[in-house]
Amino acid sequence: MKARILAVGGGIAVLLLMVAMRIVQFTLTDSPDLARLARRQHHEQIHIAAHRGAILDRHGETLASSV
Repeated sequence: MKARILAVGGGIAVLLLMVAMRIVQFTLTDSPDLARLARRQHHEQIHIAAHRGAILDRHGETLASSV
């Protein structure tokens, strides 16, 4: 039982270490590239035409429609 607890604890420790290493990698090496990508995605404008349908009641009668 003690060996199982140590194995699970060791596995969790290894996973946390891997996550910490990825965070350090993103922070130190990939930071300029990720900042450029974030700026490009954030400032991109996409125009989508709004298609609006009629608002119906529970019997299918039109309550409001687009003009």
